[in-house]
Amino acid sequence: MKSIQKMFVVSASLALLLSACGTTEQSTEKTNSGTEQVEKDTPQTEEKTVETSTEAPEKPETTETTEPKSEEGTKEEAKEEQPSVDGKERLLEQNLTYEENGKAVEKTGFLKMSDNQHYSMYVLDGYTLDEEEPGKDIVMSSEDQKAFMRIEIVPSDMDLKDVESVVKTTAEAISANAQKYEGFKQEGILKDAVWYKAQTEEDAVNLILIKGSTPMKLSIYTSKDQENIEPFLAMAQTIEVK
Repeated sequence: MKSIQKMFVVSASLALLLSACGTTEQSTEKTNSGTEQVEKDTPQTEEKTVETSTEAPEKPETTETTEPKSEEGTKEEAKEEQPSVDGKERLLEQNLTYEENGKAVEKTGFLKMSDNQHYSMYVLDGYTLDEEEPGKDIVMSSEDQKAFMRIEIVPSDMDLKDVESVVKTTAEAISANAQKYEGFKQEGILKDAVWYKAQTEEDAVNLILIKGSTPMKLSIYTSKDQENIEPFLAMAQTIEVK
């Protein structure tokens, strides 16, 4: 009888022990499951935190300010705007003085450039400078299209004696009565110049070879009854080769 009681006690103890173990395992599983869930959620939170913390903050927009130009800088820009000849700057305007109907006249000339023959000159208001053909330019009066001056810069490799011969031949081709003219003041660009005059029924033609530092041929055409060449000569005085 005692043996049966002992077995009953042992069985009951084992049952209680197994029940306790099952409860412990369930608690452990629940605990582990909760821990795993927390571990799964934790990395996501950390990733978001990292992404937020490493993102560069937006820089505020800044307004660029232009520094005021110095007086020297302004002068330099003004110089660059002015055309130059052989490195020498020329003013954009210059007063030209010449005789007209026996009286001294002063008018403003405006600096113009010839890309055709690479020179600059001052052209009076009421006149235009245009390319006629390679090696030849025309300064023409806006009021009288019969009044114009042809400009031909003499190449440096040409003999001036040959050029003078061409000027004479051209004058004689215009008129058989063409004559060499010597009644002019040999000063300025006209010093040592060679000048021929020729006339047609309507026109007066003055052919001039300038021999100075810038040799050139000038052919000035005007109406026969209005032979006013002084404005053209005043403009030709200002020619400077680049």
